[in-house]
Amino acid sequence: MIDSIFVATSGMLGFERALNVISNNVANLSTAGFRGSNVSFANVFSGTAQNGEQNEQFVGQQGLGGGGLDATRTVLDMSPGGPQKTGQELDLFLQGGGFFVLHDQNGATRYTRDGSLSFNTDGVLVANDAAKGQTLTVMSRDSTGQLAPITIKGLETSAARPTTQVSFTQSLAPTDTDYSVKNVVVYDQQGVAHTLRVEFVKDSTAPGSPPPIPPPPAGATVSWTVKVFEGDIQVGSSDVAFNGDLIASGSSLLPMTLSLQNSAPASIQFDFSAADGKSTGVPNPNDPTNDSTLAFSSQDGFAPGTITTRTFDTQGILQITYSNGQKATGGQLVFAQIADTSGLVELGSSLFTYQGTLPVVLREAGNDLQVQSGTLEASNVDLTSEFSTLILMQRGFQGSSQVVSTANDMLQQLLDMKNSR
Repeated sequence: MIDSIFVATSGMLGFERALNVISNNVANLSTAGFRGSNVSFANVFSGTAQNGEQNEQFVGQQGLGGGGLDATRTVLDMSPGGPQKTGQELDLFLQGGGFFVLHDQNGATRYTRDGSLSFNTDGVLVANDAAKGQTLTVMSRDSTGQLAPITIKGLETSAARPTTQVSFTQSLAPTDTDYSVKNVVVYDQQGVAHTLRVEFVKDSTAPGSPPPIPPPPAGATVSWTVKVFEGDIQVGSSDVAFNGDLIASGSSLLPMTLSLQNSAPASIQFDFSAADGKSTGVPNPNDPTNDSTLAFSSQDGFAPGTITTRTFDTQGILQITYSNGQKATGGQLVFAQIADTSGLVELGSSLFTYQGTLPVVLREAGNDLQVQSGTLEASNVDLTSEFSTLILMQRGFQGSSQVVSTANDMLQQLLDMKNSR
């Protein structure tokens, strides 16, 4: 009878352990990268063999009986959790089997599926271990193939680039005598923007001259004086010519030295290779297509830039965008491929260490393992399954407690019988 109480008590302890595991699973339902656990139940046999010796190897032989429940082992459920959108650029979700590789402050390797990352004040990519109050460094590879941190050091800003070429497009019609292109923005050597106005004056027409002569015949050469102004100050000039619709030889790339205000002289090339002379007939007020449409299309300079976005592409490569429109790339994430997931040991904060026998394979992303930014991996806990298991564990606990209560009543009856003698 004492054995019955012991066996039933072991069952209660086992079911209590299972209830604790279920509670932990449910509590971490919203923990990114969390892996649920299941209690592994095993029956225990014990008793006395025919020779009178205690021996657990004589299972099923006369004199042996059940010894209760062993629930001391929990098994991690390593099935993946689903993607959960966060909108945070450094929240990363792994599509495929793999783990982020982290180093703690002592250099020990840790693994996780929780991709909630950030750059610390030193510009190093880290994951925070809230349970232990330490910072874990996210790993990449250096040029020699060794594990190394991912950092934005040296990439914090984008240097300015002075304008060396300004491009124009569309048409400068020979039926016009002058034309102006406004809001041409260029950058000096310090990355300071200068807004220019480019004026075109047809050489056949000068101030105070007679009314404009009829337009030249189709295919004739038309020359223009190009004057560049910053505000009301002329900062440069040159000449451009068109042979009919085509830019004249020597005019497609027009070098100019501009005396920009509060800046050193700038050598800038005006590109008219995409423009044309539009030598199509005479002016027609009812047909505006005969008017000039020459426009500023692009320039190759830019101001200094600061980081506006930092994220990772599907291959795990750091992509940086700057306020000046420029882009840069940084380190590439390295991942751990672990075949023997039973060797993973949970440390808390969705972190694992590995104590298995098979080697861990370090690799980069590929077709079978890709990174999705702005998303985290949700916990793999199935609430419906947990509640179903909870009911079974509750019934098991109640049944075991009833056995203890019944055995206790029987012992009490025996004691009462002895005392009544």
